[in-house]
Amino acid sequence: MNLNRMSGLVGLVFLGMLVFAPVSADALTLTYACDAPGGAAQCNGATYAVGLETNVGGYDYQLTYGIRVDSDTIGAYVNSVAFKGILDDYADAILFSAPTGTTVANWDVILSGLNSNGCKDASEDGVCAEAISPSKGAPIPVLTGIQTADLVWVFRFNSTDSTPASSVHIKYVFVNADGNKVGDLGSFDTDVDTPTTTSTPTTTSTPTTTGTVPEPTSVLLVGMGFLIAGRRLRRKVT
Repeated sequence: MNLNRMSGLVGLVFLGMLVFAPVSADALTLTYACDAPGGAAQCNGATYAVGLETNVGGYDYQLTYGIRVDSDTIGAYVNSVAFKGILDDYADAILFSAPTGTTVANWDVILSGLNSNGCKDASEDGVCAEAISPSKGAPIPVLTGIQTADLVWVFRFNSTDSTPASSVHIKYVFVNADGNKVGDLGSFDTDVDTPTTTSTPTTTSTPTTTGTVPEPTSVLLVGMGFLIAGRRLRRKVT
């Protein structure tokens, strides 16, 4: 293989490194836990997670509220969920996504707190979602052994507060097949998960090095340099 062709191929290899370089993305991972002071009994045999993202879909915030149920979870439905304390105020709240077995049309979103009578606690500044009759809420699937299922509500809303807290106060109401409240009216603080930057691996594995990884711009310049050098060599040879 002559030198000018080799230089061109080396340049293409460097450009390929740029094209297939790892891509960074913000990913939200929910961490489920029972942080209730009363332990599993107050959690109704479930675990909970809340994640917060900013500037999503034209709204200031997107909050993901998850309840992980298993064979020990009581009740037949989760009838209502609410949160407060993560921000000073809330406005224009909507339910963007509803748990499996329901749609957003099955839920009423109200700027209030949650008590045993539903989303009717006007003394609290929060966001509350309750099932609209005749729906009893998000159905809790029948699970056995170590099986689990996640019931997830995704809220979007605006706020004048630009500094969210690192924890949020959550509430929930579980009901039986007749729609009557069962278990504990949950009310406790839990940590808030936020997006983290992750790297998407390429399909080609490369050896691990301890040196400084070149920036994509540097790789591009080096690749272009090899291509230019190859063209100059070609001209000299011809």
